[in-house]
Amino acid sequence: MAETLCLGEGSIRTILNKMAREEAIENNREGATLTERGRRRLHNLGIEVGPVEISIGIHGKYCAALVRSADQYIKNGREQRDAAVRAGAEGAIILTVKDDNLIFPGDNYPLDQFNTESVRSTFVLGKGDVVIIGFAPSYNDAEKGAVTAALTVDDSPTGCWNIGAGIINSNTEANELECLALAMHELVGRMPLGMRSKNKLGVRCEDGRVIDRQYTGPNLEEALVTGKVVRKVATSGPYMGAPIVAVPIFKDKETIAVIGLVDFTQLSIYDIMGRIRKTDISNIYYR
Repeated sequence: MAETLCLGEGSIRTILNKMAREEAIENNREGATLTERGRRRLHNLGIEVGPVEISIGIHGKYCAALVRSADQYIKNGREQRDAAVRAGAEGAIILTVKDDNLIFPGDNYPLDQFNTESVRSTFVLGKGDVVIIGFAPSYNDAEKGAVTAALTVDDSPTGCWNIGAGIINSNTEANELECLALAMHELVGRMPLGMRSKNKLGVRCEDGRVIDRQYTGPNLEEALVTGKVVRKVATSGPYMGAPIVAVPIFKDKETIAVIGLVDFTQLSIYDIMGRIRKTDISNIYYR
């Protein structure tokens, strides 16, 4: 493994120990093997890797990494290209699947037919997939570049919820959000919380109740437009001057709603305790 991954034996032992603690592998006489949990995690990565033969005027070896349904995370591909280079590749080509074509992000320029066939013979492509082709003098370096770049596709702070059922949609009214918003409001110690759908104004919760049913805010609106988590100090509205985090909710890769609350990770413990009201300290026991 050390030779294949081009890592030291100490690093390999550290990786294996971590995987064992997470019950992703089990050690036996034959070595380390993936557990069922480890196989599920590998499958859920959504990344496939394989060699490709393409002609772009650059001599060397090529390795492609496929990331399923991730085109919403790609801007112009520079971040992924830079990650590939830092990992040891000479460069990387970033492509997304749109209308059954492999295109370069940003200008929608399609990859030529010859190179498209090479990629398609390696992967079964679907709408919204991302293909990253790393190239280097050696295949190992090309592979490290492609895989490293693929792992950064969803590594930026864009953690969002994916709703599989029809519980929320882009036109959900404020009164339909109240129950869910209040439940989350209680989960975060009654920190001020706002929630809205894409096309309708929403609710704002404080002190265990809904105090506004026509609510929106600049951070919520920015998260809806960009499809990314927004962490900013509010510049207007009832929470002006407070750090706010707004998290978009997706369905079928479309932003349909957003949740925002005071970002307690940016507050001191005194601020947090001051905001968690109605706490009966007589019920707190020290043992």
